Amino acid sequence: MTELGRQAAFAEPLRAALAAERCKSAQPVAAVVGFARSTVIGWWQAFRESGEVAPQTTPTPGCLSVLSEQQLRRLSMVVVDDDPRHLQFEFELWT
Repeated sequence: MTELGRQAAFAEPLRAALAAERCKSAQPVAAVVGFARSTVIGWWQAFRESGEVAPQTTPTPGCLSVLSEQQLRRLSMVVVDDDPRHLQFEFELWT
């Protein structure tokens, strides 16, 4: 799917779900579109339940942030607006 581009990434699941709905089978559709049968079945089920299919996002792995939203905003302001030398660091680049 990555070589198809962003627009196709949103259209392909819907086309596959519609094709599976028409032929009542995910296997031939999966073979044609080049995705796993289980992926096509998931798209087909989502289409049957809601009438639409959208790519699902998964949470980014890793630890949760230990900084609050206010702390993140302040940190962003410091990095963007301040020069490290103004904060008494010995170097002039944030690395």
